[in-house]
Amino acid sequence: MYPYQYYPMYPPQTSIIWVSGEQEAQMYPIAPNNAVTLWDKNGGAVYVKSADATGKPTMKAYDLIERVSAQPQNVQEYATKSDLEALNAAIAAIREELKGEQQ
Repeated sequence: MYPYQYYPMYPPQTSIIWVSGEQEAQMYPIAPNNAVTLWDKNGGAVYVKSADATGKPTMKAYDLIERVSAQPQNVQEYATKSDLEALNAAIAAIREELKGEQQ
């Protein structure tokens, strides 16, 4: 009698799989009940290929688009200290003019 042989389970590999376009991604072999992400090294695309229990593959293609964070406001849109001082002076002059009209 032979004892049962123990086969260790290995975690799925998380390395990136590079392909040269959609045609190569279509030809990439995949086992039943599995899925794999394939990265196109020639462009900004990612292919997710999966196979059902019978081994029939399906594939979806996604375009990678850079997410651009909101750009900071243009510094020219902010008032400078001298702009505020000039505005204060203009308001003070209007107040003095209004005081003179009320008397």
